[in-house]
Amino acid sequence: MAIKIRRSTNLESSKMPLRYKENAMKLSAFMHEHIELDRPLEKAVKAIEYVIRHRGAPLLRPASCRLNMFEREGMDVILVLLLLTLFISCLIVRIFISVTSKVFERPKSDRLKKKVQ
Repeated sequence: MAIKIRRSTNLESSKMPLRYKENAMKLSAFMHEHIELDRPLEKAVKAIEYVIRHRGAPLLRPASCRLNMFEREGMDVILVLLLLTLFISCLIVRIFISVTSKVFERPKSDRLKKKVQ
């Protein structure tokens, strides 16, 4: 009683969903197409031909191309840091005003005289 395990590594014979299979085939073709030439000029020409052949080669574009300006420039982080700095500075000013009013408080007799006049 030998159990036979059948392994299918071929993408064409596998029973994957069509969309997944197409993406796997594209990525497989992309990974198998290596530029292995001797001269740098030949490598550059092959790379340019590859980009032209694959309509701009979206796999080679950096992820930052898909970000909007707000995310790309880090404005969200800058805004949070600016608001945090503003909050802390307002808190420090309030504490300073509170402490100075307690330290330089006028005596009660001076306050009563001012109210009477």
